[in-house]
Amino acid sequence: MGEKDKVIVTLGSMTEASRDLTGNVPGEGGLITFPESSWLASIVLAHQPHFIGQPADVDVFWGYGLFVDNAGDFVKKPMSACTGREVMTEIMGHLRIETYSNKILETCACIPCMMPFITSQFLRRDESDRPQVIPEGAKNLAFIGQFCELPEDVVFTVEYSIRSAQTAVYSLLRLNRTPPAVYKGSYDLRVLLNAFLTLHDKNAGKTVSSVGLPGARRRRCLSRRRFAGFGGLADGAKAGHRINADAEEKRSDQVVAQS
Repeated sequence: MGEKDKVIVTLGSMTEASRDLTGNVPGEGGLITFPESSWLASIVLAHQPHFIGQPADVDVFWGYGLFVDNAGDFVKKPMSACTGREVMTEIMGHLRIETYSNKILETCACIPCMMPFITSQFLRRDESDRPQVIPEGAKNLAFIGQFCELPEDVVFTVEYSIRSAQTAVYSLLRLNRTPPAVYKGSYDLRVLLNAFLTLHDKNAGKTVSSVGLPGARRRRCLSRRRFAGFGGLADGAKAGHRINADAEEKRSDQVVAQS
């Protein structure tokens, strides 16, 4: 993963084109990544206004590209060598904006900014490449921030830096305290079922609480035994799980599966 080129743009009507293309209302979606982009470009549309005092007729969004040394798809130059106008031209090409692209280019302000260290956190590494928060044998030394080693945590978050500082302080001061546990959504049955419903387009946007199952039946469907069998459908027969259930429970499973 190479350097990251970040862009901040102010403009008027471009968010409408992005919303029409992706269905994301500004402020509701996350990153919009263009997978076919040679730069692997992404943009983020925040709820407007984003800044205090931002004019009502001005929208703001930011974006970045990961492969800044590749030539663009619409501007045949590396992103790192592009002006703000050229970066905007490339982004508008991926948004399939044609009717008012010239107007946007005339009225927007695009400021490229090279950020060579921001993606270094995601480079491939060995376990020993980062120091432990408290190195072995250390009595008054600790490493905190994004480049120390914390088990089961994920960099690029504020929480990572906070947990590393908490770990350092609690350990060096010999306090009987531990940082908050890392949240593991992959083991949360409701998160897994909500993800399943979202991935099946028929129930896009629904959650386990809105699929129309009565409370008692929904609780059975979400129990660990019920969900193990349900997960087995996605994982194939390798787990060898079979569910011994009465007819009512089988029907409740069918409701979830059909949803």
